[in-house]
Amino acid sequence: MTNALETKVEQLTRKLEQMELKGSHEVKSVVKVEEVCAICEMAGHSTGECFNIPALKNVLNGMSPEEMSAIQRY
Repeated sequence: MTNALETKVEQLTRKLEQMELKGSHEVKSVVKVEEVCAICEMAGHSTGECFNIPALKNVLNGMSPEEMSAIQRY
């Protein structure tokens, strides 16, 4: 069970990193569209630009298997 949780945390971390990279390399269109972040649900920035990403990574990396299991139940 611990290996499965570690694998999921690694996958989430990789996805967050990919989102960060994609957000920093995106070409902005001329038409301004109000973006809503999928992480914090605030308008004005994309998910890849969310200021919560570093904190989220730290939380996920520092969790015990029991904590990860509790979160997955929700």
